Amino acid sequence: MLEALIALVLFTVAAAAYAGALAATAESSADRRATSLASSAARDIVERMRALPAHERFASYNANPADDPGGAGTAPGALFAVAGLALLEGDADGFVGAVEFPTTQGVLREDSSDARLGMPRDLNGDTLIDDQPHDNDYVILPVRVRIEHQVRGARRVFELHTEMVDWNGSTP
Repeated sequence: MLEALIALVLFTVAAAAYAGALAATAESSADRRATSLASSAARDIVERMRALPAHERFASYNANPADDPGGAGTAPGALFAVAGLALLEGDADGFVGAVEFPTTQGVLREDSSDARLGMPRDLNGDTLIDDQPHDNDYVILPVRVRIEHQVRGARRVFELHTEMVDWNGSTP
């Protein structure tokens, strides 16, 4: 009888350990899946931007629909959804993704202070950093694609930073 009781205790401990390992694997799998979805979505946004003519990139993906190249409200804009990713609780805009540029009050500026985007810096190639709008004359466009979502109730953030350069040497 004592042997059966010891065997039962050992079996219970082993089953609990196995269940814990399965739960940890499932949690890790959910995190990896969400990170993969966020990474793929961010790369997709960047590739869509690269497919546009250089002079349309900022206007197409900024938060101002009035300057969309095809007319007001025709471009994708700054916000986007990602299928399979859950919004943060209380998310006001209803989107997990955002495209961000070095702007001041919605205007692309060289004197923007965003160190993670390498700012301030010369965006139009004139060797000066000024406080003027460069929405229409940039040759370098720093971009951050930011995706904020939740996995199992925990906040997760994925960011992709890149630069778009007009290699043709023409002013956009």
